[in-house]
Amino acid sequence: MPEKSLEEKLRQLDRYLDKEKYLLLTMAQLKKDFILSGLDFDYHEAPENLYAFLQEQITLMLDNNIEALRNLLYRIDVNVENIFKNPSSNIVEKIVQEIIKRSLQKVIIREHYRE
Repeated sequence: MPEKSLEEKLRQLDRYLDKEKYLLLTMAQLKKDFILSGLDFDYHEAPENLYAFLQEQITLMLDNNIEALRNLLYRIDVNVENIFKNPSSNIVEKIVQEIIKRSLQKVIIREHYRE
């Protein structure tokens, strides 16, 4: 079977989150980006709880330190326009989804070129 192109891999992001290897690599990427943004990433739970942890962190930043959130989104390279496309949806959920999506994209790209 021919290997998938990078574009195909990026279009099918959700499938990669089901694979533990990619979930762990995405967590490591998030930790790196948080730390490089000057933020703590004190997360030692199961990968399945990552979404809830990120929701809590983003909520705290929205309430207390919007500049830290801006820096984090810039560091991760999140497309902020995607967050505000549908203003009626929960902003925290939208931010978390975009953070995870972009972090996973970075992992897939790195792994693709490592192969």
